[in-house]
Amino acid sequence: MEYDLSHDAEYLLCVLYKNYIDRRKNGEDKSKAKMMNSSEHIFNTLLSEWKFEDVDETCRELDRAGLLNCQYGDNIVYFSVLNDNAIIYMENRYKRGISEVIDTISKLKSLIF
Repeated sequence: MEYDLSHDAEYLLCVLYKNYIDRRKNGEDKSKAKMMNSSEHIFNTLLSEWKFEDVDETCRELDRAGLLNCQYGDNIVYFSVLNDNAIIYMENRYKRGISEVIDTISKLKSLIF
C-alpha cells in the first residue's frame, strides 16, 4: 500500500496516528481511539500552530486519499475517523514503532515550518 501525500498530509497523519497509539496505550478501545472528531478539535488539541483552514483542508486531503473518513457540516470536517487503511499503512511504514513516528514528525515539522 503506497500513498502520495503532501508533507502536510504526511505530518497530520503521523500526528493522528501517534494520538491513536497514545489513546490505545491509555486503555481506550480501538473504535473509540480511531475517532479524531472535527478539524476544529484537531486544530485545538493537536495542531494549534497551524491555521485552522490548513488543518481542515489537510483532513480533506487525507479523506480523498482514503486514510481518514470524514463527515462534513457547515463546509468543514465535522467528524473524522482514522480508518483501517491508515493504521495498516502506518504499522507497515513504521516497523520500529512510535519512536520512529516521532522522529518523522520532527523531520516533517522542519520541512513545513
